[in-house]
Formats: sequence, C-alpha cells, structure tokens
Amino acid sequence: MHSAVVGLATLTGLAALAWLALRLHRAQGAEKLLERERAMLALAYEQLSQAKATAEARALQFDATLAGMSDGLMVVDPELRLVLWNERFPDVTGVPAAILAPGLPLEAMVRAQAAAGEFGTVDIEAEVTRRMSLARAHRDYGVTERTRPNGHTIELRRNALPDGGLVTLYTDVTARRRAEAAAREAARARVAATEEKAHFVTTVSHELRTPLNALLDALSLLEAESLSQRQQGLAATARAAGQALLGLVRDVLELAQMEAGRLVLRPAPFNPRALFAEVAALFGPAGAAKGVSIATVVDPTVTEEAVADAARLRQVLINLVGNAVKFCGPGRIELRMHQATGLTGPSLRVRVLDPGPPIPEAQATRLFRPFARLDAGREKEGSGLGLAICEQLVRLMGGRIGLAREGESNAFWFAIPLAAAPSREPTGPLAPRPRRLAVLVVEDVAVARMVTATRLRRAGHHVVTVESAEAGLRELAVAPFDLVLTDLNLPGMDGATLAARMRAAGGIVAAVPVLVLTAGISPEDAAEARRAGVRGVLIKPVDAAVLERAMVAAVAPPAAANTLLGTDFAALATALGHEPMAARAGEALARIRAGLPSLLAAPGNQRGGGEMAGDPTARLADTMAAEAASLGFTALESALRRIAAIARTGAHTGAAMPALPETIARTETAIGEALRERAA
Repeated sequence: MHSAVVGLATLTGLAALAWLALRLHRAQGAEKLLERERAMLALAYEQLSQAKATAEARALQFDATLAGMSDGLMVVDPELRLVLWNERFPDVTGVPAAILAPGLPLEAMVRAQAAAGEFGTVDIEAEVTRRMSLARAHRDYGVTERTRPNGHTIELRRNALPDGGLVTLYTDVTARRRAEAAAREAARARVAATEEKAHFVTTVSHELRTPLNALLDALSLLEAESLSQRQQGLAATARAAGQALLGLVRDVLELAQMEAGRLVLRPAPFNPRALFAEVAALFGPAGAAKGVSIATVVDPTVTEEAVADAARLRQVLINLVGNAVKFCGPGRIELRMHQATGLTGPSLRVRVLDPGPPIPEAQATRLFRPFARLDAGREKEGSGLGLAICEQLVRLMGGRIGLAREGESNAFWFAIPLAAAPSREPTGPLAPRPRRLAVLVVEDVAVARMVTATRLRRAGHHVVTVESAEAGLRELAVAPFDLVLTDLNLPGMDGATLAARMRAAGGIVAAVPVLVLTAGISPEDAAEARRAGVRGVLIKPVDAAVLERAMVAAVAPPAAANTLLGTDFAALATALGHEPMAARAGEALARIRAGLPSLLAAPGNQRGGGEMAGDPTARLADTMAAEAASLGFTALESALRRIAAIARTGAHTGAAMPALPETIARTETAIGEALRERAA
C-alpha cells in the first residue's frame, strides 16, 4: 500500500514537472516570437523612416525645381480646380499671385486674366465662357501661342493627366520669336541685296560691254583692211586687251547672276568625247608654245551621247585646262575622263592634271572662292573669278568640284550627273545663205550702229540705220524691209516695245521679223521680248556665221509647227528649257482635254436663242483659250476664241466642237517637233 502511494506521488510529481516544463517551453517560444516581431517592427520603422526621408528630399527637390523653372506651371484636378503651381506661373500668365490657393477654380483665374486685359479688349464673361468650354471639352490641348499686352509671346503646352486633370506649361518665347523674325528679315535682306547687286552688275556690265563690243567689232573690221605688219600687230594687241576686259565683265556678270539664282541650265544631247577632244585641241597651240603637251585619256565607259548643259560643261573645262596651260612649265598635262554609275544614275568624272608648282592644301581650300588667288607658287594673274564660276556651275549642274595632289601633279577634278540621251531624228540640211535683204538697224550707240551696218553691207545686204525705236517706226511706215535688227536697251521706247508696236500696226509692218542684238539680257527679259514678237535674241559680240544663221531662220517661211505654236511657246522654251517646257505643255493640254466635256455640256451648246444662253460657253471657252495662249498654242487658242465668239452671238456652237480634239492632237505633235528641233 505504501509503495502504491509512493508510486502515485511519484507520478503526480512527474506530471507536475512535465506541466511546468511545458509552461516554460511555451513561455520561451512566446518570448522568441515577440523578439522576432520586435525586430520586424524595427525594420519596418527604419524602412518607413527612410521612405519618409526620401519623400521629403524629393519633395524639396521638386519644390526647388518648380521654384527654379523659367517656365510657368499649373496643375488642375478633374474638376478644374487649382492643385499645384510654381512661382513663375503668375508672372508669365498675368494671373494675380494674391488669388492663388489650392482649390481655386480655373474659371476664377481666367476671369482675372480677362479683367486684366490679357486677352485684349473682349467681353469678359463671354471670353470666360468660351475658354472654359474649350477646357471642359478637352479641345485646347497641344501647343498654342498668345501675345500678352506687354508684347511678350507665351507658348502654352497643355496635356491631360491620368486622373482627368490638366497640366499646363507656359513658356515665354518672345526672344526666340524675335530672333526668328530677325533671321527671316536678314534672309529677305540678303536676297534683296543679292538681287540688287545682280541688277546693278547687269546694268553696269551692259554699259561697259556696249562700247567694248563696238570697239572689238571695229577692230575686226580694221583687221580686214590692208594694214602693215606693224599695224596688224597693234590691232591684234588692242583686240586681245579688249577681249580680256570683256571676259572680266562677263565673269563678274555671270557670277552675280548665279548668286542671284538667275542662271538657267539648258541640258541637251551632246557628245562628251567630242567635247573633250575639242577643248584639248583648243589649247594645243598655246601649250606647244610653252613646251607643254596635252594628252587626253578617255575611258571606254564614256558614252558618245549624253544629256547635260554642254556649253556650261565646256566653260568649266576651258577654265581648268586654261589654268593648267597658263601656270605650268614645260611638261605634260593630262585630261582624264571616265563615266561611273551610282545609286542616282550615271555621272561624268573629269580630272585635269598639271605638273605646275604644288598648291598647298591650306590654300587649295579657298581657291574656289571669288577673287581668291594663290599667295605663292603661281603668278597672281587673272581676276580670281574663274574657279569660283566653275564651282558655281558644277554645283548648279548637281555635281562637285575639288583639288587633290596626285603624285607630282595638281589634280583639279569634278563630277556631274548625266541623263540618258533621247532618240533623235535625222537633222535636215544646213540653212541656205540668206538672199540680199533690206535690213533696218535700230541702235543708239553710233560705233555699234556703224559696225553692224558695215558687216551687213559687206555681206551684200541693203541697210538703213536709225538711232531710236521711234525713228524705226517712221522708216517702217514709208519703206518695205525684210528684217529689223534692234538693240534691246534704247532711249525712250525699248526694242521689245518696238516689236510689240510693229505687231500691233498690222499689215506689212506686222509681218517684218525682228531680231534683238544686245550686250546682255536675263532669261526673263528674253522671254518678254519673244512675247512681244521678237524672233530671236543675239548677244554681242555676235559671230558673223551666227548672225547669218539667225537671219536665215528669221526670214524663212514658218514651219508646219509654227502654224500651231506661236512666239510665246518659243520664248518659254528658251527660258525654261526642253524638259520643263515639255512637262508644262503636257499639263496644259491635259487640263484642256479634261475641260472638253464641260464645254460640250455648257448651255450654249444645247440651244441657241440669245446672248445670255451662250454666256457660260463663252466664259468657259475663254478660260481654256487663256490656258492655251499662256503657252503659245496659237491654233488651239484661235479655235477656242472662235467658239467663244460664236457663243456670245447666241448661235449654236456645235459645228465648231468636233475640230477641237484634232487641234489638240496636232498641237501635241507640233510641241514634240518644236522641242526636238530646239534640242538638235
């Protein structure tokens, strides 16, 4: 029994101990859990403190950014109430700073601006209503500008926020706009100055070239006389000096025209190989006199026919080869040409190599500027315009030009794009020598008048000379003439006006062809002269063979194409060139064709019966006739004017309509023929 009691007591003690151990274990686990939770709370607090510090730093940085902005900033919530703004905002916008507070309605700010005159003299409430409707309709986003009463220009950039609010940035762009306006004004001033310079140079060059041409022509007549050897030498020296001076005047004029954008290229088919050989042969004698040989190396890739402005290309070649001959000593000049094909098509590439004194690289970079010459190594000859003109011409042709050193030679090079040559029809025989003509010469410069008359009389023509257009009209009224040769710049009435007055006179006088002989003329003036009725324009001094061909062409019976195309077409083709003229003519014919259905459907074609019924047809026909007349489609214009005249009488125009499509087709054929003749 005792042992049982002892056992029970023992078990009870053990249970108590177990219970105490469990309580202790649980207490220890809770303490550890509490410690972990305390650590997590401490970490969270630290992270929260860091986030708060970062947010405060960013807020300070944001405030500093807003305060330092040169632009004004405003943010409104979806209800268009003020949320945020910076210090610059009231200064840029004119919103009074005193009224700004969070929650201020946008409407109150707009009203304050309107009351202060920020939007000009307006009805305040109407302006507030208008601007608020735009803001509420979300139609005022993007970039806009307004000018404040103080003259400043403010640029507004408004964008929507994700929550439906708006953020607007206000930038004072006054300085930028003033700079842009000043730049535009400076550009206009530069253009005006260039135009004024070109006009001045053109005027002065004409005044210089007129006596120079007369001098050269007089010397050519003198050289044809029986002179002693010494007199021939003196005349040749005077002629060379005059030619040099005339060349300088031409260079200055040409450079001014190029800078003013007045120089027009006239691309046409030509033979690059023949042109190369021609230039080399031209300088052969001069080179031989200095112990210089000129060799040409033409790559087989170079075609025998391409399209470019051959006259301008020849001018560049002559300048480069002439410089090479002038400046190099005894040796060999090489002219190399090859043709390459790139992404933009074929190009002609030329190099002129001369063994002259080496050109320093530092000086080579400025050689292509006007009036630039080398400081040493080559003589300071010439005007310094030749290479500048070459650079301008090559650039105008869409190419590049430069200078390099190849071995012991200076290598001037250039590359220009080429167009493929169109197929050409066989040309006819050369024009015959003109018959003996009765020629009226209108020239105000006495020496030039005498030289032209002497040249024509030696060729067997009967010549009458006058010094003014008014005197020319009086001569034409009392005597028949086959041809009029007139200067363009005459005192009082000019040459173009003389031609126009002759055409207006009608009868025999209107049929007399007019050629202009002038020292210089712009493409615009040439086109105007042709519109006045001039058959051709020749630039003094004119070669005798060139003058003879022009006279033959002027007095020859009109070709078949000329019955369809008038002088306006020829003038525009000269001024614009082959391809642009073809394009414009095609566009005009297409518009006239497109108008035919409307012309046929006009009321005047449906019935006769009075002047009013024909008016719509007449107006439409007159409009189409004006289109034809603007490009010189003489026959087509005449047909359309006839329809307009019939319509105005109230008569039915149907009988005149069927011929129109045929006339359009014949005009198109004539355009092609005329342009091919010009290209040839």
